[in-house]
Amino acid sequence: MKILCLHPWGASAEIFERQMSLICTLIGESHNYVFMDGPVPCGPAKELPASTKGPFYNWYDGLSSSNVKAAHDLVLEVIEDEGPFDGVIGFSQGASLALSILYHHEITRPHQPPLFRFGVFFCAVLSISPDVQFNTEVISRYTRYYKSVEEEEEKDDDSTMDDFKLLSPTPTHRATLLLPGQKRALVKDVIGLVRQLVKTGADHDDNASRKQWKTRGGEEGFPRVYHPLVNKARISIPTVHSIGRSDPLRRQSELQARLCNKGLTRVIEFQGAHKVPSNMNDLQAVVFAVEWAMRMAQMR
Repeated sequence: MKILCLHPWGASAEIFERQMSLICTLIGESHNYVFMDGPVPCGPAKELPASTKGPFYNWYDGLSSSNVKAAHDLVLEVIEDEGPFDGVIGFSQGASLALSILYHHEITRPHQPPLFRFGVFFCAVLSISPDVQFNTEVISRYTRYYKSVEEEEEKDDDSTMDDFKLLSPTPTHRATLLLPGQKRALVKDVIGLVRQLVKTGADHDDNASRKQWKTRGGEEGFPRVYHPLVNKARISIPTVHSIGRSDPLRRQSELQARLCNKGLTRVIEFQGAHKVPSNMNDLQAVVFAVEWAMRMAQMR
């Protein structure tokens, strides 16, 4: 099988190939793995060893739809030139980008075959629509709740990672959004998650904090993220989601798994934080799930 591999923020195709080397060996060296570099030069991810040599790249700076669309276009160009690809593997921002591409295709071209037959995602973060008008009607309804937390955001500008816990009880099912206060709880949760992602992205690049998309600004600045409570569509291919039990971004990964067809989704938890698992027991669990996804892809 031919598999496209998208690296995390602050890394590169070469670095990601090293990170994935053992997993690729266990899955099968006969597969064709295509690793590509993101387009935006940046500093190294904080998780990388200090001795790691660059260059380092991101797929996009900030979280604006226009930047995400540029990354979409780059990957779609590679698919057109070097594809078709059977699968996609992504880590962190690379996983987010792959999920965004799959979800955008699902909602805009529902009657066309998906761009990949299966997907594998390590520590995925929030996926963002490339369409600046996405969810306009929903955002119009939620804007008054968004404005109501702007003052709280101003007070919390110097918050640490410990402050990014859920700001209030969050609805777990779409039906609960009809209950009083649940829309505001959802909006506050989304803002908290986006701010967490902004801070994490800035940690590995001193310039990133000045480039990052701001989480305020009424309808125009409302996050264009895909969220399973707001968006009904589900990614229809077999997917595997590997999530670190101690990853501070764990909730973001869990939300991304819920964007996928539940019957075609496998979630593997591993010991560790925001990384590709390295413990042999964890690796075997991931490989077993990936082999399942490959078998399911061949049957469809």
